[in-house]
Amino acid sequence: REDRDMHYTLTSTEFCHTPGIVRWAQNGARFKRDRPKMVKVFTEGYGLPKAAAEKLLDGDCTINDNDGTVSVTVEN
Repeated sequence: REDRDMHYTLTSTEFCHTPGIVRWAQNGARFKRDRPKMVKVFTEGYGLPKAAAEKLLDGDCTINDNDGTVSVTVEN
């Protein structure tokens, strides 16, 4: 199997501003008891694989905010 970077697009709605959710969740993930809940936001709410959600929360990926749409690139 060839390892390659994975790209994800997380969109906003008029009720949910995704860049703000990312910042909020990254802050919340610093607390051990809250981390599983923050992972769940992205696995269940945005459909990210668990490993990608964890890298997003840790800042171990490339994140671009393009007018409310967040592009995430996770290196393998």
